[in-house]
Amino acid sequence: MGLKHENGNFTFILLTGGSGTRFNNSSPKQFAEFLGKPLMLHSLDTVKYKKQINQILIPAQESYLKKTENLICEYIEKSRGFTGRQIKIIPGGKTRQESVYSALKYCTNQRVLIHDSSRPLVSAEDISKIAEEKEENVIFGIPVSFSILEQEKGFIKKIFDRKDLINIQTPQKFNLQVLFNSHEKALKEGLNFTDDASLVFHYGGKVKIIPGNNSNIKITFPEDLQQAEALYKMYYGK
Repeated sequence: MGLKHENGNFTFILLTGGSGTRFNNSSPKQFAEFLGKPLMLHSLDTVKYKKQINQILIPAQESYLKKTENLICEYIEKSRGFTGRQIKIIPGGKTRQESVYSALKYCTNQRVLIHDSSRPLVSAEDISKIAEEKEENVIFGIPVSFSILEQEKGFIKKIFDRKDLINIQTPQKFNLQVLFNSHEKALKEGLNFTDDASLVFHYGGKVKIIPGNNSNIKITFPEDLQQAEALYKMYYGK
């Protein structure tokens, strides 16, 4: 980590390393066509005019590293708004956690935004909202609108009160050193977490939750693309 002095800038880590096994496609979902372009490019469209983001890191699976590089390079050549930014495609890991840890080693800023490329409808307003929060570690959360139960061997084991539950979203904001230290501890202990907020919280970090946006859905299955397109038309009128 070649850190600069605190400068108010952010490193934006765009995660593209999922294998997309649940997406049931010949290639990972980040390459799936959505509104005329690959899924991963929509998030870049949203952040390219955010001047406080001066570094963009994109971890990619080894087997799709070259394809990701070619796609991003072609996109940047045709786009405006990336002048003066450092954009780097790097090898990701086998898990989300490994990919984030790999990217953290390249960070040059003290503040980090982590986003899943499978959430193409993230708004510029939400990125500004989380970036401007005073707390160092912040995530988006929306109320859970359905019942969640814990099961064991096919039978109900525990009932949760959904008023105490939230569905978390990305982007998520962290202090680099807090996040990196938490990843180091998890690596030593052999623990794997599905998101960085859980990891930071597990090691004693304080994480603030702010209201998310219902349109910021995650693409997991092919039919989610249709829902996302409908939401796009609803929220953006296009």
